Parts: sequence; structure tokens; C-alpha cells
Amino acid sequence: MKWLVGLLVGVALLVGADRVAEHVAAGVLADGLQTELGGRPTVEIDGFPFLTQAVGGSYRRLRVSAPVVRREGLSLRDFSATLTGVHVALGDALGGSLSAVPVDRLDAGALVAYDDLTQLAGSGLRLAGDPNGVRVTGRVAALGRQVDVSAVSSVALAGDALVVTAGQLAVGGVAVTGPLAAALRGRLDLRVPLPALPYGVRLASLGAGPQGITVSGGARSVVLRP
Repeated sequence: MKWLVGLLVGVALLVGADRVAEHVAAGVLADGLQTELGGRPTVEIDGFPFLTQAVGGSYRRLRVSAPVVRREGLSLRDFSATLTGVHVALGDALGGSLSAVPVDRLDAGALVAYDDLTQLAGSGLRLAGDPNGVRVTGRVAALGRQVDVSAVSSVALAGDALVVTAGQLAVGGVAVTGPLAAALRGRLDLRVPLPALPYGVRLASLGAGPQGITVSGGARSVVLRP
């Protein structure tokens, strides 16, 4: 039984050393990857054991997250990135001397709140969540008078811009048709430029949610620099 106890103790020590080394390396990587984010992110290193990845200088997957990232005056909330195939030498990972982090693939996403999009659009129209898309409301001039109009709208990505296209229009909660609908058509459509995601990731898709627009994108063969 003594040999079994000794074996278990040895395994526990190895596992403990592995976790300590992972914690140290994650801290170094968090320091190195914070420049683009404007603050220190949380970094998690997937895969066990860690030390075999560290010795080989290649990590299967890193997960980077930050509650808020500022980009061109816009708040990207709940930012997360998955880095697949990360190449960092053992000495750099444990010694804090990162100069470049080659990554085979990087996927990132974040949430842009409707209040932030409303301010960014600067049109006087307000965006909010709706079970069927995005609700746009505002006061506009039509047929010689000011009316409070709303529409449940669809969203799409066109290049680096969010395009909001109004569907059925309503005034005072009542759907409008005929000349008034024709006069209002296009008045609630919006095109809002969006910044690229951190680490040079260009937007590839977006979707409407209850709190805002989720944006995401990916990149291959990138080199991140602290």
C-alpha cells in the first residue's frame, strides 16, 4: 500500500505543479494580450496537462474575455475570443517576455447595446429589442406634420456597417398604409458604421437580441503583439 500512497502523492504533486504553471502562464498571456483591450482580460488555457503544451510551445486553445472593451468610442460588452493553435515558447510563457503571439485561428464576439447604437447613429431614432427583430421609434415629419412612428425592423451586415431596415410602420401603435406609409417609408431605416473587433478581427455576422446586437468574426494566421 505504501507504493500506492506514494504514487498518489506524486500524481497530486504533478497535478498541482501543472495547475500552478498554467496559472502563471495565463497571467503572463493576460498581460501580453491587454493592449488591444484597454485592460487586463481573463485568460483560460484549455487542455490538460498544461506542461506538455508549454514544453512544445503550442497551446490547443486559449479563451480570452473582458466585460467591456472600448473601440472607436463604442462599448463592446461581454467580449470573448477563442484562440486556437497558439504558439508561445516555454521561456516566454513562464518568464513574461512576450513579443509576439502567433495564432492559427482567432474567433471573437461581443454585444453592442441598443443605447450605444442609438447614440452612434445620431439620427434621433431610438433602437430597442423586440421579439421579432429590432424596434425603431422616433418622431419624424410626414405630410406636413410631426408623427410618432415605430417599426419592427430587420438587421443585416453590409461591409463594416449595421443596416437596419424597417418593416411594418405604425403610428400611435396602429399600422399605417396608403399615402402616410409611403411618406414614412425609409425614414426609419438606418446604416450605422461599426468598428472592427479587437486583434484585427473583421465583422462577419451579427444578430439581434433583447439587449443589443451581437457581432462576431474570425481570422486565420494572425500575430498578436503586446
